[in-house]
Amino acid sequence: MTRAVPGGARAILLAFSLLSIAAVAAQTWWDVRQDRRQTLAAAHEAGLATVRLLDEHATQTLADAERNLDAVVAAVQSADSRQLHDDTALSRVVTSGQRDSRFLNALQFVSLSGKPYVNSADYPAFQFDIEERSYVAPLLAAAQDHRSRIGRPFQRFYDKAIVLPLARNLFDKNGRHLGIISIDINVAYFSGVYGRISKDSDALVALYADQGYTIVRSPFDLRYLGQDIRQAPALARITAAGTEGVLLDDSFLAQPSAELRQYTFRKLPGYGITTIYARTVDSILADWLARMRNRSLLAAAAGLLICTLAVLLAQHIRRVQASEQALRESEQRLEQRVVERTDNLAQAYGELQRTMAALTATQKELMRSEKMAALGALVAGVAHELNTPLGNGVTMASALQDQLERTMASVTSAQLRRSELLGSLAECANASAVLTRNLLRAGDLVQKFKQVAVDQSAAHRRRYDLAQTLDEIIATLEPMYKHRPYRLETELEAGISMDSFPGALAQIITNLVSNAVVHAFPDGRTGVMRLLAQRHGDDAVTLVFSDDGPGIPPEVLPRVFDPFFTTRMGQGGTGLGMHIVYNLVTTLLGGQVDVASSGGCRVTITLPLSAPDQP
Repeated sequence: MTRAVPGGARAILLAFSLLSIAAVAAQTWWDVRQDRRQTLAAAHEAGLATVRLLDEHATQTLADAERNLDAVVAAVQSADSRQLHDDTALSRVVTSGQRDSRFLNALQFVSLSGKPYVNSADYPAFQFDIEERSYVAPLLAAAQDHRSRIGRPFQRFYDKAIVLPLARNLFDKNGRHLGIISIDINVAYFSGVYGRISKDSDALVALYADQGYTIVRSPFDLRYLGQDIRQAPALARITAAGTEGVLLDDSFLAQPSAELRQYTFRKLPGYGITTIYARTVDSILADWLARMRNRSLLAAAAGLLICTLAVLLAQHIRRVQASEQALRESEQRLEQRVVERTDNLAQAYGELQRTMAALTATQKELMRSEKMAALGALVAGVAHELNTPLGNGVTMASALQDQLERTMASVTSAQLRRSELLGSLAECANASAVLTRNLLRAGDLVQKFKQVAVDQSAAHRRRYDLAQTLDEIIATLEPMYKHRPYRLETELEAGISMDSFPGALAQIITNLVSNAVVHAFPDGRTGVMRLLAQRHGDDAVTLVFSDDGPGIPPEVLPRVFDPFFTTRMGQGGTGLGMHIVYNLVTTLLGGQVDVASSGGCRVTITLPLSAPDQP
């Protein structure tokens, strides 16, 4: 019978869905904020780089104008006093000191009486209107001021060129004040560069004087030439700031209805002018807005996916509950199969008991032969080998019976869940497999025992396949490390036939594995043991057992084969494990053994394919 999803499960699913959606939304919000901050910071860095270039350009241009004025001053101060007897003569000396320049194409001289003179290569006949030169009166009044001053930019009446005047007081070599000299810097030299930058980056680029008027503004608009910006709030903020910085404003150097811009500025020391690079915040954040929309769509998709998964999970729970009834109906059939399998196991166990009795009788008969002692040892060895699979079979049969009883009890009480039933089936299958393997192992041992009993002169020595025998030995040692955080890897060359003592070989491998478990991997340390077997020439084989543990200390290495030497005295160590390995290899098997320690422990054993005859 199908039941609805319990209220607790619905609440958990709803809480999980809401928390997941909230986490996705929070992460998306955080990413968007960080991305916006980094985008504005990157735009600021790009703006700083631009205004620094503009600053260098303006500095070089003004420095060129200064050098031109310096040349005029040098010409005046080197002139004879007779050449400076009146304003006209003085104007000629001033003109002689002018340097030619594409963007510094007009030189002016204003005498102390206020009479202007102009020297223009293009318009030599024109005089200029002194009223348009706002710097004249302040400079004439400051007779001891030797600094250069920038005047307000204007459009010259005679050639319509927009120029920026740079002026200073003129003195002779005796320090006598002679008047004012100024040079016109063609603003086109600035506006051309600023216009290219403005067009390439869709930005507002400007140069303004700290006194509060614009010099250059791109995109160009004649209305902004000399614009009074003294009342602009942004000007006060820039004036109070350091040499360079950034601010946000929506009207500075633009119409009041203009968009919000990020203004990056840098002040030009010594001349009282500042360069501006401004981009609208919308253009800066255009790519960010696209990324934000993509992130929002991804977050919405993730939220929808979470909700969909929650709905699917709820439906799955309903289907699982609906399948419980079908599982209950299969319990009876499963119980019958378990009972039948139990009967089969009981019959197999009886067969094993009868085999043991037959082996015992065979042992008694062998003890009457000429080599009773050797055969007795053989029978004892076989009996010991049989005890393990038989004991395992009994244990598995008992465990299987116990599992069946628990399953039947759960079935009777109608509390059997699907997971419990599947677990019970898995355990029964595992127990059956283990029991089957042990029965096969016992039968194989009996067959091998019958083979060995035929040749009484070779009770413990026989011909065997090395790789197969090592696999069997390792299988018996697996419980020693099966549930621990390390493993045993093998690389065994196939087709190596040995005429030797497999029992001694088993004892050697057992001691090496036990030694590694105790010493190489203490306190649950993870690691790998490796066993390598390969031919060594035509008549020998090499066995290499290694681990990746801490290795053997140098002071201990020379004594590993000493009897009763152990580093775990009082902790269960006897000091005989490696001593037994050494004796078995060198005496019984006629081989050699060597131990090395570098990045772990490595035991190398060389054995002849045919063990030496024993006396």
